[in-house]
Amino acid sequence: MTEMNQSYKACDSGWVLRCVGVASLLLLSWAAPVPAQEPTIALTVGQPIAREMRGGEQHTYQVTLNAGQYARIAVEQKGIDVVVVLLGADGKPQLQVDNNLSGTRGMEVVLLLAEVSGPYLFNVGSLEKDASAGRYEVRIEDVRAATEADRIRVAAERSYFEKLGREWLLDRFRSRRVDFWAYHEQFDGRADEYRPFLRSVTAAVRDAGPAAAYARAQQERVALTGIWERWMAAAGIDLLLEATIPGPAPERTIGYTPELPNPDPHILLTFAWNATGFPVAALPAGLGARSGLPVGVSLIGPRGAEAEVVRAGIDLQEHALAPPAVPYATP
Repeated sequence: MTEMNQSYKACDSGWVLRCVGVASLLLLSWAAPVPAQEPTIALTVGQPIAREMRGGEQHTYQVTLNAGQYARIAVEQKGIDVVVVLLGADGKPQLQVDNNLSGTRGMEVVLLLAEVSGPYLFNVGSLEKDASAGRYEVRIEDVRAATEADRIRVAAERSYFEKLGREWLLDRFRSRRVDFWAYHEQFDGRADEYRPFLRSVTAAVRDAGPAAAYARAQQERVALTGIWERWMAAAGIDLLLEATIPGPAPERTIGYTPELPNPDPHILLTFAWNATGFPVAALPAGLGARSGLPVGVSLIGPRGAEAEVVRAGIDLQEHALAPPAVPYATP
């Protein structure tokens, strides 16, 4: 997944925005060399490496950092779906990064903070042994001294990615299920009037689980909200701007799809803001270059910033993100 780390002033409003996407960050200890199927390759700034990869293959890379440094590593997929695995000092995987929504194209991005000086290892590999051969490019896009804002974000996203998995997601959805059912329970006898998509959702949320698990999910929800607000405050960021979904809009169908993919791409980037209760404005951002279908961005502010989000959204649409002009067919 990609992360755009450009900060800028938003039109006439003067707010500082940070364009973000989902990337993974990990605070690492020194990673000693470990045996690999191929020699470890040193990666340096300004020298990208492009390679071919077949299904099931794995390549190991080394990045040398000084204590307190921040590094942004990007792996661009060009015809093969790869995963990036960060290794610990014992050679065991510490974190696996796989934006499975990007498929065989798109980016995998890893942000590192070095605790001590030394080499840090990571693998780029294909999990599917029968996958067709493709190419990828790996590069270091940035190396600099880490800021306090970097460290706060590491704490937030490290917690997120280490816990990311089906059971964790189900636990996080527990509080949302209760909120959802609190409203839809009044229509319990009219399930046949729902679209197939919502019918399956309402059937799944009837049993929200034990109260203790719900209370625990609410506590973690509060903690997640605090982490994001502290990071934004420390970085001097008023609003965030990110893609609403990882790709262009799907083609229109009758109703919603009856089956949800896992993870569901429609909420992959918005779920955090649903959980924190941050105000969000969704804005059109043009048409996809290949698909010709609409793409959009979300403007996000901390709790209580509804007015600021609305004003900045109006400014963006007036000056930078005007709705696309689509010609209408005439008889």
